[in-house]
Amino acid sequence: MDLQIHPTMHIRYGFFGNGLEWISDKKPKLKYKHLLTNVNYADYFYQNKGARIFVIGLIGSDSPTSRKKAQQSILDQMSYVERFVAENADKFSIGRTAKEVRQLVNETDKTVFIFSIEGAKKLISSMEDAEFWAEKGIAYITPIHLEDCEYGGAGIRPGLSTNIINIKGVFRKIFIPKKRGLTPLGKQAISWMYKAGMMVDVTHMTDQSRHDALDVMGENGFTPLATHDHFKPFYNKPRSIDTNDVIRIYQLGGYMSLACNGYSLIPKKPYPEYKKLIKEFPNYESGTIDTYQLVYETLLGFIRKHYREMLNQNTSFSMLTEQDLTRLSVGMQSDFNGWVNHTKPKYGSKKAQRKSGKTSFNRFDLEGLPHPGYLNDQWEELKARSVDLNPILRSSERFLQIWEKVQSESTLKP
Repeated sequence: MDLQIHPTMHIRYGFFGNGLEWISDKKPKLKYKHLLTNVNYADYFYQNKGARIFVIGLIGSDSPTSRKKAQQSILDQMSYVERFVAENADKFSIGRTAKEVRQLVNETDKTVFIFSIEGAKKLISSMEDAEFWAEKGIAYITPIHLEDCEYGGAGIRPGLSTNIINIKGVFRKIFIPKKRGLTPLGKQAISWMYKAGMMVDVTHMTDQSRHDALDVMGENGFTPLATHDHFKPFYNKPRSIDTNDVIRIYQLGGYMSLACNGYSLIPKKPYPEYKKLIKEFPNYESGTIDTYQLVYETLLGFIRKHYREMLNQNTSFSMLTEQDLTRLSVGMQSDFNGWVNHTKPKYGSKKAQRKSGKTSFNRFDLEGLPHPGYLNDQWEELKARSVDLNPILRSSERFLQIWEKVQSESTLKP
């Protein structure tokens, strides 16, 4: 299961090529560096061995001029996907509830789409707003995206462009840093969304906002998602989750997901005890599959070290039940068309090929992760390295369990 991908980015930003178009035998030459290039062609979703369920991240407007326009932008993106699915109903389907997704997975061989919203500016200002989106089949909302907004402060990744986009947040960070947590509306919006039957994603928040969000969720018995932030011990910058919050997320029944992308996970000012793990990794190449493996396995190790706190039990790890292990899932999110490049090739240069001593190379070795059609290549490489992928395989079940729980507690009538 891919926790978020963006095939409707062109509706928000016209310079992206159209997502979900068939290319058949006219496949473009795509590379792992594709920051502003569409890579989400229909061919790469259909019968994809690397992921069968895709969460379509509908992009909220960062600067909507009105509530009506903010809402219409999301509806236009939904309609685009719905038309595509209607035209290809033998191959694709949309699951608007956890029950529907289960039925589609178990009773068909179709690729399944789920809707989420990333960035909810001007979208949630009342319980009625939350119910509107829940009735449309939105599984979860990431309320805060690239800018500080009416819900709270946004984490600002290093870089000129991210600072320009969130210039208001930059000034607040300098002059009123203690006021970049959740606002009263942000706290109330979490309650509205959850009670309407939608999960809440704490990704993109400042540390303060995320702490506040987890406090609200803990006080009310809500279950969080964290779909694509970094693990702070390796990425000691904004847009990363510290170890205490990782524990809290699992204690509250949620789970953490990483971008399945070595390029995005390149460490920044890692903690000293984690920095040495980079040096100890055999023939480490930054930004390649090595980086994803290192961060993923280290997060797994942290979870296994602290699982007793997370599950509130003293059972030895070897005696955990399948449901216990499912609660300790780690998700994956590709974020294709999400303003990011992807995993670099380990042996993309002649020099790297000579240095490796290998005599043959597959396409992933030479190209990395240029588009969704290569997701399975990355999983196969990790399996060849004896990386434990079971936490990722279990994460789709955990996602559906949480969605079922939220929907069962919803104020909306079935």
